[in-house]
Amino acid sequence: MSVSTSFQRTRWSQIRLAASADAPGSSKALEAFCKHYRPAILTYILGHLKKFQRPLHLAEDWSQDFIIWLIQPEQLKRAVDRNEQRSVTMRAFVFEALHYFLIDRYRREKAARRGGGNVLAASDVDEAELLAAQPVTQTEVYAEAQRQWLRTLLESSLQDLRQQYVSENKEDIFHALRPFISADNEEGYEAISRRLGHPVNTLKSYTHRLRGYWQQHVRAHIAETLNDDSDEAINAELADLQGFR
Repeated sequence: MSVSTSFQRTRWSQIRLAASADAPGSSKALEAFCKHYRPAILTYILGHLKKFQRPLHLAEDWSQDFIIWLIQPEQLKRAVDRNEQRSVTMRAFVFEALHYFLIDRYRREKAARRGGGNVLAASDVDEAELLAAQPVTQTEVYAEAQRQWLRTLLESSLQDLRQQYVSENKEDIFHALRPFISADNEEGYEAISRRLGHPVNTLKSYTHRLRGYWQQHVRAHIAETLNDDSDEAINAELADLQGFR
């Protein structure tokens, strides 16, 4: 059994395709982008809304607005060209863009309040200026969004691993051994051995293989978000993400 070679299209090419509304596959590309990144985007926006004591129901609309804003052809080309020249990861690209999107959103809201004749209270926080003064990566809000990014990455990799076993008609093995991906359990092996009729040592061998396949899927997902898909670059990105655990 080998890991599927379905990772031919990187996230960079997917986001470009999503911006081309008339291109074949653009809607699927947008759907894929949302599936992989919307949870972390939503987490980041929610964190800032909580921080500035804003209504949390805004998070859903703002996350959707951000994605729509991000894939506008002119905005996307400018952002992607700038970030590819600097060789940043897709993760850095998304959160840098999201940071400046929120600054712009807060500034527009403040301008609207002033333009509408509203009197700004002394306690009215200038969210845009506070955000602009903060490094993107040095906040707890950012850290929590990275943890969500990692959770989504691991879940997506696990889904691909399951599909790999389904395609080999070994879904029963996958579901039986999935709890052992992170840790062994001797009693658990014995129970599965009785249920599936496989020797315990054979199950341990299957588990070792399962972990190896999962690591390959995780690394494949990470490689999709990088301009450099070398082992060194993948290791660095994985280590950085694990640092937020």
